[in-house]
Amino acid sequence: MAAAIRSCLVFLLFIALCDAAHADIVFVSDEPADVAGGRAFDEQNIYIVNPDGGAPRKITDRANEPWEVEKFLNRRPAVSADGRRIAFVGFRTFEDPALAATKDWNGDPWTRALGKPLTEELYFYGYAYYASRWYAKALQNFNWNIYIYDIRTGKTNKASLFHWKEGDVQFIGKGRTLLYSLTAEKSSFILHTASNRRGWKQIIYEDNQVVNPSVSPDGRHMVYQSYKDGNWEIYVLKMAESYKDRLETRLTYTTLRSELHPQWMGNSRILFAANARAGTKYDYFMLDLTPLLDKMLGFDAHRLEEKRLTQTGGADGDLQWSETAKLLAFVDASQRGGGQIFSMDPFKDEPPKQLTTGRVRNRFPAWSPDGKRIAYISGIDGDPGLFVMKADGSDAKRVSEIRAAWDAPVWY
Repeated sequence: MAAAIRSCLVFLLFIALCDAAHADIVFVSDEPADVAGGRAFDEQNIYIVNPDGGAPRKITDRANEPWEVEKFLNRRPAVSADGRRIAFVGFRTFEDPALAATKDWNGDPWTRALGKPLTEELYFYGYAYYASRWYAKALQNFNWNIYIYDIRTGKTNKASLFHWKEGDVQFIGKGRTLLYSLTAEKSSFILHTASNRRGWKQIIYEDNQVVNPSVSPDGRHMVYQSYKDGNWEIYVLKMAESYKDRLETRLTYTTLRSELHPQWMGNSRILFAANARAGTKYDYFMLDLTPLLDKMLGFDAHRLEEKRLTQTGGADGDLQWSETAKLLAFVDASQRGGGQIFSMDPFKDEPPKQLTTGRVRNRFPAWSPDGKRIAYISGIDGDPGLFVMKADGSDAKRVSEIRAAWDAPVWY
């Protein structure tokens, strides 16, 4: 009996280890789609694929929408830490049958009065007032919104109903809460919402063009870039339920350069891109926030030590830190082909290692959970595709024949 129990425990441990080693990739496709009337529109879908074999699984489908969809776009996937949910931003335009049947009620659309060409899409959506309730309801989808896919049940729910552009979606903690930015004309705000309901809470209240938010792995702090001081600077905010407890500190103080795309490197260091030279080329920098995070209030951020990581001036924001491999992967856009992937140890004074070569564009490196592989998008076969290579750049292979969008893949 004891031997049988030991064998059973060994088997269960083996299954657990295999499951822990299992890693899939979420990526965005870029596919032509035929719709009613023989017209063709680009369609972007979210897929899940195992890089070691198996057919990709599509988790978005225009056929599941309540009305006929003319434009169907899905981008920027994010996976919860527990691997149960995928959040993404989606854009849909619908042909509203109720408005189509009653379009003469309101005369010509305003676009004709402006001398613009009359298209079917503008004809249906160009009215100054809504001809029916159905149209008002359809208009709720006429924008970028947040959607959540439950990997266990296969169901997708819409998590936001704003009529403004929403993006920068990411999970906080294990996956019950989402954080995202909302843009209305020239204003941007940071919001978060519980993933199982549509309630939301505004984190940033100022009209200050807040974009590219990034929450630390422990969920205690958020960094982001803001234009409220006349150029792009990096700020850190203490996450708290009460507004008065959300202490904010400006981290960079420059006037002749812009700091962009901040992201966390563990819970105390951040990475960001900055145009340290004249022009629009960027380099990467690292900033240790350890002396600041426990104090925040009244701390002089000028005392923080900034380390420059690259010297080429070719960065374009595609950088990702691997906590497991202790390496940084990034793209140098000044290289041949418009982008090559490099890796580096930011704690060593060694030159970056080039991982991809050729006259093709390579973008969006993404580390596997074990730090042994990197997924990326490459145009090496003509059409962009999802590729995976070892961390040293060897054994690169395409893992899906589906045409990929130039959008960041995500492991889980």
